[in-house]
Amino acid sequence: PTRPDVPTGYWNARIKVGGTEFSKTLKIETIKPNRLKINIGFGVDKLTVNDKALFGDLAVTWLHGAPARNLKAKVDVTITQNETTFSKYPDYKFTDPSRTFTSEEQTIYDGRIDEQGKARISADLSVDQRSPGMLKANLVTRIFEESGDFSTDFFSLPYSPYSSYVGIKTPEGDKRGMLLTDTLQWVDVVTL
Repeated sequence: PTRPDVPTGYWNARIKVGGTEFSKTLKIETIKPNRLKINIGFGVDKLTVNDKALFGDLAVTWLHGAPARNLKAKVDVTITQNETTFSKYPDYKFTDPSRTFTSEEQTIYDGRIDEQGKARISADLSVDQRSPGMLKANLVTRIFEESGDFSTDFFSLPYSPYSSYVGIKTPEGDKRGMLLTDTLQWVDVVTL
């Protein structure tokens, strides 16, 4: 371990063995633990396109249990591409390989929590691009103390931008690995 008074940053470690020298860059940094416990919940396991608005509850307490009062809170969501699978159809592909999706970030809450350390979050979760399949909503919650320090919490939920999906099962092929014609299988529409 390093001493507490050692400066943080990139350090270079050099080891000489015989006539050979090895070097490795090490990152030495101070890690500040969270001082606040952050609970955020939306009451669902998956967000869908049918959910016109996103409603959730934010509750913040100090680690000793007292409510954190009147602190600034910010909740950002980043929408990223996710694999589309359904347990009922394990051999089928539901992701459209002709489309790509770039991450989109939105701020869904920027305000203060109340005297009890709570806030109600309501936001429209929208995607501007056509997705190849399922997405993931990654939420980052930051609660800022009066001193300027902040605590962070990470939370993810699957997000379905479509109400139904069609899957394709590619045939195995013959012994030589060639695909046979007229053997492509597709599954009926899977509706969420």
